[in-house]
Amino acid sequence: MTTAAPTALQSDTPSPVATGLGRDFWLFRLGQAISVLGDSCGAIALSWWILDATGSAVVMSSVLAPAMVVRIVLTPLFGPLGDRVTRKKLIIVSDLWRGALTMVLAVLAYEGRFALPAVIGLYVLTAIGSALYGPPSTSIVPQLVSAEKLNRAFQQSQAIASAGAIVGGLTGGALVGFLGVPGAFAIDAISFFVGAATAQLIRADTRPGGTSAAFGADGSGGSALTRWTVDLKRGFRFLYAVRVLFVMALVAMLVNFLLAPMFVVLPVLVKLGRGLPPWYLGALESGMGAGAILGALGAGWLCRKILPDRVVVLGIALTGIAVAALPWMPGVALPILATVTVGMSVSLANIPIMSQLAVATPDSYRSRVSSIMLFLCQGVMPLGVALAGVLLTAFGFAGTMTGMGVMTLLLAPTLFAIPHLSGFFRRAPQEAAGYLEALYPRAFAAPEEA
Repeated sequence: MTTAAPTALQSDTPSPVATGLGRDFWLFRLGQAISVLGDSCGAIALSWWILDATGSAVVMSSVLAPAMVVRIVLTPLFGPLGDRVTRKKLIIVSDLWRGALTMVLAVLAYEGRFALPAVIGLYVLTAIGSALYGPPSTSIVPQLVSAEKLNRAFQQSQAIASAGAIVGGLTGGALVGFLGVPGAFAIDAISFFVGAATAQLIRADTRPGGTSAAFGADGSGGSALTRWTVDLKRGFRFLYAVRVLFVMALVAMLVNFLLAPMFVVLPVLVKLGRGLPPWYLGALESGMGAGAILGALGAGWLCRKILPDRVVVLGIALTGIAVAALPWMPGVALPILATVTVGMSVSLANIPIMSQLAVATPDSYRSRVSSIMLFLCQGVMPLGVALAGVLLTAFGFAGTMTGMGVMTLLLAPTLFAIPHLSGFFRRAPQEAAGYLEALYPRAFAAPEEA
């Protein structure tokens, strides 16, 4: 039996930005958009710093992969926190933590002290903050808007985050080129502090709903570790029992594995492969952000025209085509067009999944299920990142990216083979939870009944 989320304390008066999503939603997304802008600056700064200091794709993989492992492993472990602790508080703590650590990177870069163990360690510690941030940042949204506006809220979230990525990519490339790596890191750190400040201004009750019913009602009280373990097991059992979500997560995991080398391939392609300045790497990343905005704006219309499950498959297929074509595109403008297509396609695939998952999952399980889904979807990405240097050495830029794209394209239609996938996506938001509960009653049963 599902439990309603706490009601958001916000006005019903339409917003001047014509969305009607409310003050709290826009405060949250404003802070996160600024944080995304900073993230783009920081990512370009880190890539350029590593390649400047070492000139090695393998070293770049060795920095990115451990942090990615930590973030992916800790995300489901932190998931139960989002079902016990006020979600706004978790977001504030994670932003402050990441801001402080990124400022340390800025100081090291300013002093010209590139020490690989220190950089890996700081980046891993930053990943812990990202793992803490992930689950509550998704599960808080249904507490800021009403259920009927949730799909639009996720569309706006995707568009706002993408706008931050566009500005961040251009700003990050310009900062690295004109002010150096330390300035980009400093902006990244400040953006986290701004995100924490805007989250603090949220008035809605972001405490998890149904806490007493979800935890402890079956006598699972005891030590914090015992309760934590029970919470986590229930989250895994719920997701495994809802097979349509579980299998969908496995397919997404394979897609992410195939595309993971992009984290290394793009910076190496720009700096070492084509000898272009950092602003061009920023332009490629901004292209993805611009494409994501296009995808967010068109996702709702496409879902009405060709149905949400087909939009998800189309998005994955177009992503594969664009990635395969990118290394073969000459000049400066055409590769940017390819990254625009990648961003648009990923957005088309993500929005129907995020919005339907959010309304279909009971609030008392939402953070855990969201974090476990992230874990399954991204679990093998570090392996893809770690293999990037090897793949580049063996097959070159063109061979690596073409292989990634073609395999992604071939994987897209396999989603149609997932039982009940179409039925799940084609349900109205208010019907999605009831549809899954009818299909998988044991997953939705109270703990003592399961």
